[in-house]
Amino acid sequence: WQGSPPPACEPSGTVRGKEMAPMAGGKVRRPILGATALVGGLVALFGLRRGAAPPGIALTKTEGGGLPDDDKAKILDIVGREVMDSRGNPTVEVELTTGYGMVSAIVPSGASTGIYEALELRDGGSRFKGKGVQTAVNNVNRIIAPKLKGKDVRYQKELDEFMVYKLDGTENEWGYPKAKLGANAVLGVSMCLARAGAKAFGLELFEYVSELKETKFDATAVNVKRARSKKYKMPVPFMNVINGGEHAGNKLPMQEFMIAPIGARSFKEALQMGSEVYHSLKSVVKSKYGKDAAAVGDEGGFAPNIQDNDEGLVALQEAIKDAGHTGKVKLAMDVAASEFYISEDQTYNLGFKVENPPASLIKSKQDMMEFYKGIVEKYPIVSIEDPFDQDHWDAYTELVAEMGDKVQIVGDDLLVTNPQRIAYCKEKKAANALLLKVNQIGTITEAMTASLNSVAEGWGVMVSHRSGETEDTFIADLAVGLGSGQIKTGAPCRSERVSKYNQLLRIEEELGNKCSYAGADFRISGLPKKGMFRKPIIGGNWKSMNTVAYTKELLSSFKDSANAHLGETVIFANMLHLPQCLKEMEGTAVNIGAQNFSKTGKGDFTGEVSIGQLQDMGVKWALVGHSERRSLYGETDEDTAVKVKLGLEAGMNVMLAIGETKEERLNGTTVDVCARQLKAVLNKDMDVSNLSIAYEPVWAIGTGLVATPMQAQDTHFQVRMIIRDIFYPNVAVADKIRILYGGSVNAKNCQALGEMPDIDGFLVGGASCKPEFTTIIGSAQDTFKK
Repeated sequence: WQGSPPPACEPSGTVRGKEMAPMAGGKVRRPILGATALVGGLVALFGLRRGAAPPGIALTKTEGGGLPDDDKAKILDIVGREVMDSRGNPTVEVELTTGYGMVSAIVPSGASTGIYEALELRDGGSRFKGKGVQTAVNNVNRIIAPKLKGKDVRYQKELDEFMVYKLDGTENEWGYPKAKLGANAVLGVSMCLARAGAKAFGLELFEYVSELKETKFDATAVNVKRARSKKYKMPVPFMNVINGGEHAGNKLPMQEFMIAPIGARSFKEALQMGSEVYHSLKSVVKSKYGKDAAAVGDEGGFAPNIQDNDEGLVALQEAIKDAGHTGKVKLAMDVAASEFYISEDQTYNLGFKVENPPASLIKSKQDMMEFYKGIVEKYPIVSIEDPFDQDHWDAYTELVAEMGDKVQIVGDDLLVTNPQRIAYCKEKKAANALLLKVNQIGTITEAMTASLNSVAEGWGVMVSHRSGETEDTFIADLAVGLGSGQIKTGAPCRSERVSKYNQLLRIEEELGNKCSYAGADFRISGLPKKGMFRKPIIGGNWKSMNTVAYTKELLSSFKDSANAHLGETVIFANMLHLPQCLKEMEGTAVNIGAQNFSKTGKGDFTGEVSIGQLQDMGVKWALVGHSERRSLYGETDEDTAVKVKLGLEAGMNVMLAIGETKEERLNGTTVDVCARQLKAVLNKDMDVSNLSIAYEPVWAIGTGLVATPMQAQDTHFQVRMIIRDIFYPNVAVADKIRILYGGSVNAKNCQALGEMPDIDGFLVGGASCKPEFTTIIGSAQDTFKK
């Protein structure tokens, strides 16, 4: 993320048999579409309580500030119409007009569709044999268009939510199926909004997608200069060159055999390699199966009359060799196993396209597992899509465990670009890559959210076409904007497929040296960079009952571990030990801070230590608002605000502790609590150059519950968003504030926590009173250095 806030996030798991409470909370951010039933990280990130109804939709920010008014960015007209796709079936086209001009989008359609996809609305009846889409078109013209006229296209998420929550309103166990308006109606408008939003900002579509990703759909944070100057990643094309399954009339059960030119140096060269292999394959197919076998299927691939999957892989190997690209072009498969799964006995009928298939073609889960292992050992296969049925979770989990390191296991029918299916899949560890199809979910916001959530888990993302395609090139820009590193859009044949490749050529040419080809790193292309992007603070909160002698011994072991160039190390000692600590650490890179000070400023008051007294001792750091001060001594947010103001005005380095109790977490008010605590203290006119924040998940301190690194990251991201709101529009100031994690940090989990990009250090409790604190210091410094 290059220091920007990351996407989120994994659902909560179970710890010692207990279900983790969701990191939920309140009113700071509206939910991303499809997130309402998620628990844990996703709920935290998008601020929606479990079971809550979608909030009202505000189309502009209020009070906190929004984008400057731009009448030209407002929608003047939306028109839907029925057009044809590449298979001769009707589909929806939408045109949207603003003061910046007209944009259009055409919605694709699939043949092999997962049962959990959003609803593609068809008319039924005799017209077009039931496949007409006039009802969806009417929904665009009569329902969506009147409600969106006058709205600002720069608010992609808000408008997508408005269509889904307010105008459609249908919901099921997996999210929002668009069953009233039709996903084909909603998506056409959503794609147009993205194109029109890009025009309003003066950006190319791929640049705008990148900014939507970077800002998590916050229109006020879109940075045109950043979008135009950043480096982009060109995707590896996964070309479907042999068709089977539902895409072809042959007996081949598996749907797609693909080539992936990962050894190319650029997208242009990759396309050349793919084309050369494709034409070599045409010769191979003709020589083996006759001229008739060179006819192409829905996606431009050949459909020779073969049944044995090995036969198709052998043909591909021959074509690669003939084209002179051995070693540079790898293989991939889309099995589409749901098409031939027999749920009654959990078997797979490889002869489903044959009358009375022999028993040898009926395979068990284990048979399929052995088949996949065999072909991966025998052929250079780098990716397998939908190897099992969309509900055969245990089979996926087993395959990922056995082969996931070597091969990308892609979920298409399994995941249907649905954030909630993705969250469930993460728990099951049932895939390591998402096939991203915008029409499976129905809005650009939801599709991008699915990508962000997948990337947050360390998965690959393959942007994909559908078998029923059009001349629309949206997914080419989407792949580049997301930095997915891989795209599947058919063979280098048929204009509806080639149009995407040609758009990618244009983008690569335009970017020049501002882009690179994903190549062999296609699986990790879109993954976030891990590490501390702000100079870390490693704090030790010494709630110590130890003797002065032990304190002296412990401090001496820390002297050489801190490096001031790589981090700031500070020990917050109790008042009795402050003089000894200051003496022992004099001349070292370890700072000494106070655990508290009074509200009285300068002066001497019974039982209190003032900020002036601390400064007189030589103390330059202070901890304010610790959970024990709040819970045991009744300190209020107002008390904390007074102390922070005193400390900063006196030139002290102040660390403000915030966080929720276990009860507040269980009530789903984590974000509300943090927002209240921060807003009581901070205002946009403050000088916060000496301020840091320590988030204390009080519920995870001494309770037996442990936050995962991603759960900690979730809340840190929300905290940063709260701070951004407070300091808006000066978000650069907010992004410089370091946010420390104050949970149960120890030598075992510090590295994983430190790799989360919004965790800028640690406030360590018990472990700071032990020699292992040196390990924690070293881990943070090394992570920042890398």
